Amino acid sequence: MPVFKRNLKTQTTNKDNKSWWEKNPMNYQWENSSGLWINEIPDISEVNKDFFLKIDKKLNETSLQLKENYSNSPFEDLIEFKELNNKNILEIGCGFGTHAQEIIRNSNKCVYNGVDITNKAIEYTKKRLELFKLRGEITLADAEKLPFKENQFNFIWSWGVIHHSKSTENILQEIHRVLSKGGVCKVMVYHKNSLRYYLFGGFFLGILKGKLFQKSLEQINLEITDGYFARHFTKNEFKKILENFDFRIKKILILPDSDHLPFPGGYKLKKINFKLINKFINFLCKKFGWFLYAEFEKK
Repeated sequence: MPVFKRNLKTQTTNKDNKSWWEKNPMNYQWENSSGLWINEIPDISEVNKDFFLKIDKKLNETSLQLKENYSNSPFEDLIEFKELNNKNILEIGCGFGTHAQEIIRNSNKCVYNGVDITNKAIEYTKKRLELFKLRGEITLADAEKLPFKENQFNFIWSWGVIHHSKSTENILQEIHRVLSKGGVCKVMVYHKNSLRYYLFGGFFLGILKGKLFQKSLEQINLEITDGYFARHFTKNEFKKILENFDFRIKKILILPDSDHLPFPGGYKLKKINFKLINKFINFLCKKFGWFLYAEFEKK
């Protein structure tokens, strides 16, 4: 797993968050062997379709446990594209536009709006839509202060984003404001009661590598997690937050970020292709996976 560098200060704001993501755009270019986070991307003038297709492939590789055999996307059972026909849609944290393209392409006559905190994400997502001849509105915005009117959207999607803000609660309050009555929101945040957090961060790095002598468990996990802010929630913690905002919770699931155990050599176990081992790995990943996924609606 790569190590993520950040200049932590006593007083932090989302300006620090924005600055970090401008310097480290999410292109899924990490090297497990060297431990380096590769944050370079080509100039916008040199970007072509292949650049975006490679990003899509890397994102989907981390999500294959969602749906191994799919026609459009491993996310198709979560997003349910055909139900978004003619809907007003907001994506919080469009990144480089992987899900923007999938939603627009697979949802008939939807009105897509995507926001992101960085200029780089806005610029490159606009380039993607231009290259693939897709229509959508892409806006620079801090999700804690969304530039939209009340009850504007029927559907809100956010995959691995709102835990990276200074206040996830402020974003959820904004989601409640801009979501229409009966509108549905689907989000993924990082799961605290996960093998990654306690097995890799706590046991392997904390105890075996001795990092718990100098740092807290939260600080250790922050080093191996992307983003300037990177909050983790238990299932009960996140459920309580949603209930405090008077959302009706439809579903909360634990999902694996990939089908391997999060420790050195975890990928090799899967390659053995022994049924009992694979069943055991799948059981652990689904019960103690790193992704906490929630579907909820505005009453």
